[in-house]
Amino acid sequence: MIFLKRLKTTLANIFLASGITSHLSLLPLDAHLPSCHLPRTMPYLPPDISGSIAHVTAEITIDAPIETVWNIIVDFESYTNWNPFVRSQLITDEQWNPLEPQPKPTEGAFLLMLCKIPPPPDGSLVPVDKSLTTSKEMLNFVEEENHRIGWTQKLYPNWAMKEQRWQELTEVVVDGKTQTKYYTVQVRFSKCCSAFLR
Repeated sequence: MIFLKRLKTTLANIFLASGITSHLSLLPLDAHLPSCHLPRTMPYLPPDISGSIAHVTAEITIDAPIETVWNIIVDFESYTNWNPFVRSQLITDEQWNPLEPQPKPTEGAFLLMLCKIPPPPDGSLVPVDKSLTTSKEMLNFVEEENHRIGWTQKLYPNWAMKEQRWQELTEVVVDGKTQTKYYTVQVRFSKCCSAFLR
């Protein structure tokens, strides 16, 4: 599908442009794309970037129905087939063992990701193997009715460093046609490690 190919390439470019090439490499605070201004009455607000040591925001308009895009975003097993950055993303038990069959994403679920860092600039799909970087996450929220989902990295204790990912889909009208806007925020906070990681 054309929109899926565009989303795949865009996600690859997001991480390349951000300068995030590993879990310990940080982009400058001014190296982010303009973030959208969301009304403060919305539930599950995106993380506040003002106190972050690194952040990136991005958005793309996709020529597809919002439910189609949402179903792809929450179908973690399918990431291997299209996502050049997250080559595998599976829900696990508390010991990070993938569950079989894969359940529907729910708040509090554990996620095990295998990531290609940095992703290929052409959006190509590398094999899922031991050369990939492991990331352990927890789903903070899944708000299906408003098409929002977010997770927090669990590799480091919160007192040392915290990283959050927030995603939202909204319907927009482009040239009289209803399409889907994908918006994402990734934020990194650090307390005791900030002086060493800047």
